[in-house]
Amino acid sequence: MSIVQSAPTGWEFQYTATALIGLARLRETGLTLFVDPKGGEDAELILNASCGNLVIEIQTKSSKSDVNSSELADFLAHFPAGQATNNLLARLIQDQNRVALFIVAGRCSDATRGFLAQVGNITPHSVLPVSPTYPNVLIGDILEVYHSKTPSKLDVDRYAFCQSVAAKLRIDSTSIANALRRVLIWEQVQKESLEQRIEHVLSHEYFVPTSRSRAARLELVEAVRLARDQSVDAIPMLNAVAAKFAGTRLLVEEHLHRGLETSLFDELKSRRVLLLTGQSMCGKSQTARYLAEEFQKAGFTCEIGNDVHGAIRAKFTLGSVDTKSFLKQWLSPHSLLLQSSSHTCSGEPQNGRRLSR
Repeated sequence: MSIVQSAPTGWEFQYTATALIGLARLRETGLTLFVDPKGGEDAELILNASCGNLVIEIQTKSSKSDVNSSELADFLAHFPAGQATNNLLARLIQDQNRVALFIVAGRCSDATRGFLAQVGNITPHSVLPVSPTYPNVLIGDILEVYHSKTPSKLDVDRYAFCQSVAAKLRIDSTSIANALRRVLIWEQVQKESLEQRIEHVLSHEYFVPTSRSRAARLELVEAVRLARDQSVDAIPMLNAVAAKFAGTRLLVEEHLHRGLETSLFDELKSRRVLLLTGQSMCGKSQTARYLAEEFQKAGFTCEIGNDVHGAIRAKFTLGSVDTKSFLKQWLSPHSLLLQSSSHTCSGEPQNGRRLSR
């Protein structure tokens, strides 16, 4: 897959945000993700939920301007291209299983701060997140969106639609209060922070080493662009990229914590070498795999070997050398976790975990 490295900033922000949303939930069943769907917003994520399909309509805003009530009204009043009916707010009111998610580079004002959600969270608010008087303020702001525009036939029709919706909402305030519970804002989101989150998910969930995480991220974003151009579900493409770069998980069973893991991890991190010894079946191999997996999550590549010399040859393409000289050469950007299966340490440990970044 070729990587497109240049695109308008707004598109890059949109595709990166969409890639993160898809990747973070990729292992869920029955998931679909469409980019710029017809009649929708920048992206649409559909999840299987106990109450039926949950539809997340996503708008991305790379502008760093503050999100005040007027800005939020503009977001909610957004219509499908060329249409004067069924704007985003109307869809929220009509469908109780629909959520509006706004991913913005700017900061929320005091008026809109109640809609904030932690980045990654797409759970609707349990109650109306703003004051009971706010819906009336928002209705006025939505009417102003098209009233203040230079009149065109389309804008006149859109204003008329907003007026009809506003009239109904003033009679039935419960409907807009319900809809606003399903409005979420992720604020102060930068493209760089989205990229970091993607690489964090890649290392923690898919064990992709740091040396390959950038390439994986670029291919994920490219997959989103291709899905948009082809008007197809992005999930299969994202799955293919994740599978291509995924590392092998070393810990295949639940680890029984012994209370020593943190100190062992710190020891290995600082000294680059750790020797585990003990009686047979006391948990040495499982602990070694647990520690190796923690290093995987930090972006290391982990390999399982049978002896020290094999690890040396893999890295340095050297012949047989003694353990002492090997350890001296290994103390820079690499780590080795050694485990002996006998009661005492030997010069030739039977199992090794080579960790490299």
